[in-house]
Amino acid sequence: MSTAVRDMNRDTQRDTGLDAAPDTSRDTNRDTNRDTRRDIGLRIKHISVALDQMRTAQIAELGLTSSQGLVLRYLNRHRGEPIYPSDLVRQFGLSQPTVTGILRRLEDKGFLEFQADRGDRRRKSIVATDKALCCHRQIVAGLQRTEDMLMGGLTGEELDRLCLLLDKVLDNILRTGALPEPFLQEVVHD
Repeated sequence: MSTAVRDMNRDTQRDTGLDAAPDTSRDTNRDTNRDTRRDIGLRIKHISVALDQMRTAQIAELGLTSSQGLVLRYLNRHRGEPIYPSDLVRQFGLSQPTVTGILRRLEDKGFLEFQADRGDRRRKSIVATDKALCCHRQIVAGLQRTEDMLMGGLTGEELDRLCLLLDKVLDNILRTGALPEPFLQEVVHD
């Protein structure tokens, strides 16, 4: 168990008074579900933050952040298709201002440019530059190294089970209506 997970468990126990032996006189299934040591949302948040930091470290030599690398990978995967900022909002579940900031910084660094849409000159599509295309392999390799580190030590069976469970969590979120359906479908299937 990692130090961060141990610290999270210790802090959660201290904050909730769960370091005492659990009361087994009540329905244990219900108590287990309420046991904040199993705060799945908090664990997912910790994983998300760590993953973002790991991705950024892997592509830092290119002067990119994790979010910028993911956007460039997406643009390269969809090369030749018109991509608009609204597509990135849906794909990554980010706000419009966040996407605008990421795109502005990538444009300033010379990784992308905007072109007026032929059908609607008010819209501007996003096009990866030659610089972005040259860095594509490094970006993909850096992001893959992060994925390899994340999954290190897990068997194929464990990875399959993890994906199944995470898909169930995403389905639960989708059923709440908290996120638009296209966002979740694209995350699961891209």
